Amino acid sequence: MRCRARSLRRWSGLAKSLDQLPEEEVRQLWLLEAQRRADEIDQGKVQLVDGDELERQIQALVR
Repeated sequence: MRCRARSLRRWSGLAKSLDQLPEEEVRQLWLLEAQRRADEIDQGKVQLVDGDELERQIQALVR
């Protein structure tokens, strides 16, 4: 759960900063993030979660 919280904080910071960057730089940052995530999946560092299960987990967190 800590890893997910850390990812949410990282994503939140990235999302806030994207409004201030040129569009091409934003595109490159998202490509790098997508590659990092794909690498984590390929290396078995993260477990994929079905969309329905993810929604259940999110709902449990906000209750």
